[in-house]
Amino acid sequence: MTLNELKDPATHLTAEQKRQRGYDFERYLYDAFEAEDLQTKRPFKKPGEQIDGGIYFDGRWYLVEAKWHAKPLPVSEVYGFRGKVDGKFSGTCGFFISWSGYSEECSDALSLGKELNVILCDAADVEQAELVGWKVVLRNKLMFASLYGLIYAPLRTQDSISEQEASHHNVEIYVEGATDADIIGAFMRELDVENWIVVTAGGKLNAIHLASTLPKLPDCKRILILDTDGNLDQDDELKDLPKVDRVISIDPQIENLFFPTSDDPKYEFRKNGLRRSIPTLELYVREAIQNDTLGFVRRLRAILPLKKS
Repeated sequence: MTLNELKDPATHLTAEQKRQRGYDFERYLYDAFEAEDLQTKRPFKKPGEQIDGGIYFDGRWYLVEAKWHAKPLPVSEVYGFRGKVDGKFSGTCGFFISWSGYSEECSDALSLGKELNVILCDAADVEQAELVGWKVVLRNKLMFASLYGLIYAPLRTQDSISEQEASHHNVEIYVEGATDADIIGAFMRELDVENWIVVTAGGKLNAIHLASTLPKLPDCKRILILDTDGNLDQDDELKDLPKVDRVISIDPQIENLFFPTSDDPKYEFRKNGLRRSIPTLELYVREAIQNDTLGFVRRLRAILPLKKS
């Protein structure tokens, strides 16, 4: 089965067809691994027991878990897989491949554990593997996990870090996710800031970690912009981070720059709509700059270099 066939919604309408797609996705992945001459052990069932599968890559075995769901996976799903990994031979690691991605807290929750031994892959990684092969994708994932401590490094995060390391920017802004990066990028364009970059970290702990550890030039302003998630003391708790010039927390999340409260029944629709419409996003940004209800623009301008004349 091809990836395009797996993605075709017309052939996965019933609950049984959707369950079957999960099994087909697993077979698709192992077929792809074997096509690249990776040694595999496919999962199989014994009475009352599911035997995990895995791949032999760069000198060691990795357990593999594959899921195809409609919604991002909750952390409980990945914790279950991590339990399997922890129960194997010491030093065993795993690749979790979720077509639907992961909940916002998933990467952070796993990073708080005693050991980083599960690497997270998503649909973008699967699509990338179609182009460059799984050996390249997995090696990149392992590099970012080993060098940066990122168990979940989406392609956008990988590209952000590579860009940050390859060139000099006057302003570096670190945010949690892709939607945050789109929003903050729109603010930077509207404020006419020169020579800036937004680094998409793939989680709050990742953003804090990268902002406080990646090499930084002395004439660069580094700003960390985070959701408070209800923690109103966050700015004070993070004010002494190394390499970070300013932490700006937005209560309770960055989308509240446009909608200061979530009482409006259209709030969720509008928030999700921001991801699909750049013209709409730019309109909201212009309005947010004029109103500055949460004082975000005032705080941002206090640390940014002067606008172009």
